[in-house]
Amino acid sequence: MVASCAGFSPLPPEGCVSVCEIDGKVAHKPFESANPAEFTNTVVTHPVISLSHDAVHLAAREDARHVFLHVEEKLLKRIISTWYEQGTVEALELAATPNDQSGYILQMSARIALKAIHAMSLVLNSVYPHFGERGQHLTASGAHSRSLHHNPVRCIAWHPHITKIAVAVSDDSVRVYTAMSPGLVPTLRSKGQRSVSCLAWRPHSASELAVGCHAGVLVWQVDPKSVVTRPSISCATVLKQPGHSPVSSVQWNSTGTLLVSAATGDTSMYIWDVDLQESIPLRRVGGGGISLVSWSPDVHKLLAATTSVTFRVWDSSNWVPERWRVLSGHVRTACWSPCSTVLLFTTSEESVVYALQFKPNCAQLDTMFYSDTPVSEQAARVVINLAQEEVGNGTRIGGTVLSMVWDRLGRHLALIFENSPLVAIYRTDLVPHLLITPNCLVKGASGEQPTTIAFQNNFDVGACLTIAWSSGRIQYFPIVYQELKNPNQSVRHNASMQYRPDQSFLETSMAPDASSFMHSFQDSFLSY
Repeated sequence: MVASCAGFSPLPPEGCVSVCEIDGKVAHKPFESANPAEFTNTVVTHPVISLSHDAVHLAAREDARHVFLHVEEKLLKRIISTWYEQGTVEALELAATPNDQSGYILQMSARIALKAIHAMSLVLNSVYPHFGERGQHLTASGAHSRSLHHNPVRCIAWHPHITKIAVAVSDDSVRVYTAMSPGLVPTLRSKGQRSVSCLAWRPHSASELAVGCHAGVLVWQVDPKSVVTRPSISCATVLKQPGHSPVSSVQWNSTGTLLVSAATGDTSMYIWDVDLQESIPLRRVGGGGISLVSWSPDVHKLLAATTSVTFRVWDSSNWVPERWRVLSGHVRTACWSPCSTVLLFTTSEESVVYALQFKPNCAQLDTMFYSDTPVSEQAARVVINLAQEEVGNGTRIGGTVLSMVWDRLGRHLALIFENSPLVAIYRTDLVPHLLITPNCLVKGASGEQPTTIAFQNNFDVGACLTIAWSSGRIQYFPIVYQELKNPNQSVRHNASMQYRPDQSFLETSMAPDASSFMHSFQDSFLSY
C-alpha cells in the first residue's frame, strides 16, 4: 500500500499554529499564545531559542568584502591575495583580465591555463557532475536544509542521551543549548569553521560535537561543567585530508567509536578514529562526490549517496558495497529504521519516498538485500507518493523532499518540502511489514517556512519533533502518548484540540552493542 499526501488531519484556522499532539488529538492555538505547556509539561524545561535578531546580519559573509573602501594595489599583490582567498581559477581570471599593469605574456599565459582547466573540467564533469562547482555553491549542493546561506538556522542536532541541542547559525558559529543550564549557551567559533553544513554529537559522551564545514571536521569538547561561553580553538580537534572539502555530512556510529565524513568535492569518504586522529578512506570509481552518509543503528551497514544517480550501501563486515542507481537526480535524504532492516530515501528530482528492505544481520549473509524476487530483479519500491495536494486555503503539500527524519522508535516520519510551508508527519509501523499512513501537518506562523527538522533522541513519551523556521524560531512539537507517560510527566487536555483517530504503533528495541565491530574493522581494511 502506497501512502500519499491525502488524509492528513485538518489545518489549523487562519492565524493559528500547530502546537502538539496528545493521544491522537492535534492542538492548535493562535501564534501569540501558542505554548505546549498548556497541554503537556514534557517540553517545559526545553530551552527557548529564537535567532532572528542576532544571527541574520552575518548571513551574507561572502559579500562582506564589498563594504570596505577600494585601495589600489599592484597587480602581483592582488593576484596573490585572490589566489589565497578565493583559489587558483579566480587568480588566473584576474591575471587574464586586460589592465594597465598586466603585460601581454601574462594575459596570454593566464588565458591558456584557463582554457586547459576548462577542458579538463569538461572531461571530469562527465564523470563527476559537481566537479566544476566551488565555494558555497558546492556546499549548498550537499545541504539538507532550506537556503543554507540565507536563513538564520542552518542545521540542528540533538544529543543522543540528554536534553541538549546544537544549533548552527548563519554566522558560522554553533550554539549549544541545554535544559539543565538554560542561561549558559556556549558558542563555538573559529576562523577555520566556515560554511558549516552538518553537526553530530558523539554517543556515550556528554561533550564531543563534530562540526562539518568547508575546511574539514572540527570535533569540539564542550565541557558541560564549564562556565566558559566562548571555548577557544584549543578545545577542538581538526580533522582534514587533502581534497576532502567541503564536508557535507558527518555521523558517528551508534557506539561512538568511529566517525564518518563525506565531502561533495571528494569521491572518498573517511572513517575516523578521532581519539587517534587517524583515518582510512573508502572510495569507489564513478558517481562523483559524496553528499550524504548514514550508519545503520546496528552499525553493520553504511549508506553513501553521491552527487549523481549512484549510491552505495557498504557492508561493514568486509567493506564491500552494493551499488544502486536512482532514475534521476541524486539521493538527497535517507533514514534507517531502528531495527536496521528498512532504508527510506528520497531523490532531488522525484516526488516519492523509496524503501529498500534488508536482511537482519546482513553482515553474516551472502547477499545484503532480501526479497521474494530474484536478486537481479530487486529494486527499491515506492512507499509514499508525494504528488502535491491542496490542503486548504490554497496551501499545498508535497513535491520534492528537502529533509526527512525518522524518530528513534520507528513510529513517526517527518518531511519538509522545497515548495511547501508545512511539515508532514506520517505514522509508521514495521510489523508485520512496513506500513505508512498520514498523521498530521504542522503549520508555522504567517510567512514562516521550515528550514530543517530533527527528532529529539531521548524523548521517552512518544516523539518530539524540533523544527527550525525561516524566521529563526525553533519549535518543539511533542507527540505524546498516555501509555508511555511516566509519573513525573503530565498531559493536560484542552477543548482546542482536534481529534484524529489513533492507530496502532510499534515498540522497537535499541540497536545492539557493536563493540566487537572495532576488531573486525581493522582486519577488514587490511584485506580490502
